[in-house]
Amino acid sequence: LGLNPRSGKADHMLNVTRFVTYSSWLPENALVAIRILAAIMRQPNVNQQILGLFTQNERITNEIRQGFVECLESERVSEFQQQDDELDEFSGAGGGSSVELLIKEAIVALLADCLPQQATPNLAHYLLGFELNKELRLTNLQQPGVLNFPSNCAKSLITLLDGALEQSKSGKSLAPAHERLVENAYALLYTLCYNSRTSEVILRFLRSCNDFLCRHIQGLPFANVASPHVLNQMTGLLKCVAIELKLTSDKSQVSQFGNLCKILLGVVQRENQQQHQQTTIDEMSHHQYSTTFNGSMLSASMVGGDAPKSSSSAAESAKLLLCQLLDCLNFEIKSLEKPKWDYFDNAVLAGLFQSCELAVAGGLKLVDIKRMHDVLKDELNSVQTTIAAGQRAHILAEIESILVYALQVNSQRNLCASTVRFLEAWGQVTEVLFSVTPAMFVSLDVKKGLLVEIVQAVLGKVVPNQTMPELANLASSSVLLLMVNLRHCYSLKNSGQEGVQSASLVAGSFSGQVGGMFSPKTNTLSLRYILQNILEWILISGVGSQKLRINLYAALLNYMHIVKGNRDQSEKEQADGGGVSPRDEFYVSRLDKSLGKALDGTTHGTSDESHAQIEMVIEIFQSFGDKLIDILCHDCTGGHDICKMLALSCIDMLLDMDSLASVIQFISKRGYLAHLIDSLLKSDGRLCRILDKQPENMKALYVYESKLAMLSRIGGSHIGAELLLEEKALSVLAGMKVFDLHPDFQVVTYSSHSQPSSSFIPPIDARYRQILFPALNLCDVILSTLGQENHSAVTQIIHFLLSHGDTIEIVLRAGTPFLDLGLLQELAGITSLIARAANQEIYNLITPNANQDLRAHLHRLQKLMLTLLPRFTLSEQTLKELNQTILTHSSERERSAHLRYILQIAANLALYARNSISNHAVDHRTISVLFSPQIGESHQGQGETASHSLNIVVVQLKHSVEYYNRERLSLESMLRQRNSLPSLSLDTNVQIQHNNLTERLTSKQEELKRCVFITEHCLYLLWAHLDFFMLRAIPVSTLHFNNVSYGADNYLSAQTEVGWKITAEDVATLKKSLIAVFNETFCKQLLATAQDHARASDKGFIEALLRRIKRLIQFVPVK
Repeated sequence: LGLNPRSGKADHMLNVTRFVTYSSWLPENALVAIRILAAIMRQPNVNQQILGLFTQNERITNEIRQGFVECLESERVSEFQQQDDELDEFSGAGGGSSVELLIKEAIVALLADCLPQQATPNLAHYLLGFELNKELRLTNLQQPGVLNFPSNCAKSLITLLDGALEQSKSGKSLAPAHERLVENAYALLYTLCYNSRTSEVILRFLRSCNDFLCRHIQGLPFANVASPHVLNQMTGLLKCVAIELKLTSDKSQVSQFGNLCKILLGVVQRENQQQHQQTTIDEMSHHQYSTTFNGSMLSASMVGGDAPKSSSSAAESAKLLLCQLLDCLNFEIKSLEKPKWDYFDNAVLAGLFQSCELAVAGGLKLVDIKRMHDVLKDELNSVQTTIAAGQRAHILAEIESILVYALQVNSQRNLCASTVRFLEAWGQVTEVLFSVTPAMFVSLDVKKGLLVEIVQAVLGKVVPNQTMPELANLASSSVLLLMVNLRHCYSLKNSGQEGVQSASLVAGSFSGQVGGMFSPKTNTLSLRYILQNILEWILISGVGSQKLRINLYAALLNYMHIVKGNRDQSEKEQADGGGVSPRDEFYVSRLDKSLGKALDGTTHGTSDESHAQIEMVIEIFQSFGDKLIDILCHDCTGGHDICKMLALSCIDMLLDMDSLASVIQFISKRGYLAHLIDSLLKSDGRLCRILDKQPENMKALYVYESKLAMLSRIGGSHIGAELLLEEKALSVLAGMKVFDLHPDFQVVTYSSHSQPSSSFIPPIDARYRQILFPALNLCDVILSTLGQENHSAVTQIIHFLLSHGDTIEIVLRAGTPFLDLGLLQELAGITSLIARAANQEIYNLITPNANQDLRAHLHRLQKLMLTLLPRFTLSEQTLKELNQTILTHSSERERSAHLRYILQIAANLALYARNSISNHAVDHRTISVLFSPQIGESHQGQGETASHSLNIVVVQLKHSVEYYNRERLSLESMLRQRNSLPSLSLDTNVQIQHNNLTERLTSKQEELKRCVFITEHCLYLLWAHLDFFMLRAIPVSTLHFNNVSYGADNYLSAQTEVGWKITAEDVATLKKSLIAVFNETFCKQLLATAQDHARASDKGFIEALLRRIKRLIQFVPVK
């Protein structure tokens, strides 16, 4: 780099590099010049100097670049000679390769070394033809001669690879040295494609070269796929294709993406492979590349779980290109057997092998054969005087065997690394293809069929073999992402969006065959084969690779979501068709599904595909016995947190499909259930730290949510709920301190809370709710399963509530309709649990010594609940204030959610009042009252006293009926809007509008159902109090207790009718007030409510209560 004394310039490197232009008659000099240039370019801060030297004028610029182009395009190499020299990897210059071939390797290596350099532009960009006087992304590479564009190495690289493709198609095998050159050329091309500065330019140039990528993937698989170099060639090509697929999809380049899609998803005829002639992209016909299915998809899912076998020679000779590429891989690479040596110690040789390892490109370590030979030779010379005369020949033979073994080790390591890289590239292409393919190319049904066939192909190759851990991880990752795409297809189909999807450009070439081949029966068989292989893979996978287990559990979860989604869709269609939906009721009864299995079979029919799939999943799980469940449970309690969460979710999903008593009992008997429950208490400290302002991580929260989700699923069955109570699950929750760390809050405007957080970590109040809600849900599930009559369940739930009484009191005291959405949700969850656990016999279930303390706690809890009643009336004034203060800046969805939670809280309060006055005996007769008989305007504004008078019940009843009749008109209007939309339309906007209206309709129907619920309970409360006051109370002339005594004291002490103090004047006033309320107009509105939303089981409930109330206020005389 110094000055040249002859010219006075720093042009030594220019003079050296000029030898490249003389390669035709001085090839050895050209090779040395390139190696010198490569060594110089590895030095720091020389790029600009060298580049300036080569581009000082146009003549030198073109001369130097043309010299490199001529070297790359030289045809004087005997390239296609079979050479069997395996030592050339560590040999000197030559090593069996011609000088011209070494020159090409050196140029490709020079370009590969210079490209990643930070300095731009650099020498590689100059040689490849990029314009250096502007930003690289703006370069428009042209064919040499077009618009006077000079020759460049990019075109020479394409020419080199095209020549190799022609030889591969002709069936000729390349020499190892030339295979290595083509491998490096593909690797260089991939480097250009993934570099953000050169990616778009080079991909655009590849399309202009007769669609380079399409022509080359059409030639896959290359000849001699057993060679690691050929596998690496295909790896580089596939990685380029993956980038091209993503970019063309993002930029909506339909034609180019379609050509790649058709080839990759096309069928390759094996028998005609060698006779196949290259066809340019302009000659591609629709029939030539139209994707078709073959028999392997149909036969892959044998009921017995055997590997897929074709039944015809045509099916055997035809395979999807993506599936055929998998056949290039040998998944069963066996380890080499170490020979026994007589003269050399095995331990010493193992150390020698390790010391002679040399790191090569790609992180691979190979044994340096020359170095090992020198070490062994030195060892022989050092002991030459101590060995017998006849032993030397034996030692030399043993040294030769050691070197041969080292060659075998290198060969196997190369093959393993190439196989891993090829599978990674194959996975990239497959995953990108199915993730970004627009609906216009492949319809949903066709996409499902392709995904199922490819997943079966991967499982069929991997599961039966003892696969290397690296290959297993990559294959499981591909299976996972393919299952995610398959689940997405089923989800779109179940959501009714397949109508738009069906208008695909290539659907015509698929639909004729798919319609008859991918039948429901075939679908079930294919899914069966996939599940069997995933479960078998889980069984044979060791605990060493947590990544493998994570991938397999995630794939299993996606599979189970597919089957569960099909069942949910079937139930939804049944409900829409007039059947009874399991979610029709406001409070869902999560009864043991095993009790309803017989009814399910008669309702849906054994031929129902979705239920057949559920039964198939259960059958396969049971066929693997306890070992599979034991593996799942073991991963639930130990290992990586992600693996733990996924294992918990798998058991949760399995129990959601069917409440398997045997599985639940197994989990309990082996101690896993007790371990999980105990681990909740151990995680209390970590959960408390989650509520810090800046938590270290969120892992403890996610694992906690997964554990409680699984425990809630176990509690959904009768035996599971009893086991949870037996293991003191609720007592553990009662002892956790994290529930007492409720964040401080004030009643603030809704808009301040609705701002989305820019941080990944949610705010503290959201984190607290993520901890609280799973615990409330577990209590709710146990109570739903065992019922309020189960004293143990009610006692433990009350114990949980009272253990965190301060938190409960904070939330109840702050309760108001003007809270933000999160706090309303919190209040709704807490009031729901309190209401459902309310029981007249609660205080009798505790030991006598604790009665007084319990009475005080229950009195305070009841007082807080009754105080909430007047705050959550559905008056027009309350709704108007909500719209003015909170809902003004909210979206339609947020407003709907806000109203829904307010209605839910009001319904919970009504249910609490009803449960508080009713016993659970056979007659369900009211044994107590909560409210005094005062009704009138004078009692509406008396604060706490008003909440304990019957007036609040009447007010809530009137407002709920008025709200119902108002919102029913809105519901009918939305129904008319939805019905006016075209039923069959491919317009996306119409589909979105239809979905939005359906969502709003569902939300409005939920609101009206809650209104009916509130109405029914208020009517019941009113009738129960009237019945007590008019027929069972003993009127006296004096009143010894004030009005407040009609609340807590009666609930906690009065068990009989004796002792109630009420005057005849109170009853007479009550009758007069109610006669004014229940006028003809109000009664008609009430009956209309009953007719619109009455369920079959509740038909006539409101009419019966109305008749009884009228009879009491009209015909019962006052004593």
